[in-house]
Amino acid sequence: MRWSQAILGAMISGMMSFSPSAWAEDGWLAEDVESQRFTDAPTPGPTFRKGLKVEVLTRKAGKVRIMAGTRIGWVAPEMVLADDPAAPAPAVPTAD
Repeated sequence: MRWSQAILGAMISGMMSFSPSAWAEDGWLAEDVESQRFTDAPTPGPTFRKGLKVEVLTRKAGKVRIMAGTRIGWVAPEMVLADDPAAPAPAVPTAD
């Protein structure tokens, strides 16, 4: 194997480790929302349902890029909650 093939293989392996999913954070949708395909043009994207768990891929231009399965779109940041709204609230200790 030539050294150029070895370097190319190492570069491809390195790029694969930086996939968006590796850096994504989880979020949940606060409401039903129709996403946009682009941040700078009003092109409708997929509709996502309230309470759906999504991956936050990136934040840019006052928008959040989310993914659920194979559907990807841009939504307003207030549409994405950090905590699952369906999860029970933690127990609060009471004074006896």
